[in-house]
Amino acid sequence: MINPALLEKLNFELPSREHVDALLSDQSYCAELIKGDFENQCLRRVYCRTNLTLIEGVISYLKLSTYQFNQSVLHTFKNMLDLYAIQLDVPFFQDVVPLSEAQLLLDKQVAVASNGEIRSKPVFLDFKTNFKFTFQMVDRVFKMTCSPNYGSIRKEWDQLQRAVKVRNRITHPKVGVSLDISDVELDALARSAQWFLDLSGLVFSEIGESMERNQIALATSTEPLLEKALADVVKLLAVYDMGKESSNS
Repeated sequence: MINPALLEKLNFELPSREHVDALLSDQSYCAELIKGDFENQCLRRVYCRTNLTLIEGVISYLKLSTYQFNQSVLHTFKNMLDLYAIQLDVPFFQDVVPLSEAQLLLDKQVAVASNGEIRSKPVFLDFKTNFKFTFQMVDRVFKMTCSPNYGSIRKEWDQLQRAVKVRNRITHPKVGVSLDISDVELDALARSAQWFLDLSGLVFSEIGESMERNQIALATSTEPLLEKALADVVKLLAVYDMGKESSNS
């Protein structure tokens, strides 16, 4: 059995969801406002923008959290396991996503410049591509299967695409294009937001369960060198956290 104190120091947790909670509160507040003034076009536009801001905010949070966990925990631990030649039957540390692929979660990609230098360049994904990529990477990193089956949710997926088009139309207005949001469009906004809230709630729950399963697998391992490797990983993670704090200050 592994020392429980060591496992507690491994950061098998997601970062603070403070900004996600703020966006959820905004969305909920706007949904209540529009119930009391259903025909108000100003409120409809605010509700539309708030819904899509929430969705994109959650996706952004998932991307950054997945990248950080893959880099700071999984790669650090996997490198230590390789150093000690430990073969560990724990899903987290099998088929770890390469850092070159995970960097796309930061909307960056490594490329060779014309002068031969290796540089990181920005990558811009459209909404649909970014959405699908995010949930596929969450599944790969956290070893779960929450990425939607888009063939079986065609109605919900189409409603979300309609919501995005409405948001784009009112956010980047053009002469001759209506800023009004119809009842049908409002319905698509409400339904797509609820579908996404249900999906993201399931994803966060599954991430927590996956972390718990992998922690249990670590705790019950009888590999003799694992505790030494864990102690070294904890030291490296402490250095990593100190680096993040100094860069943020």
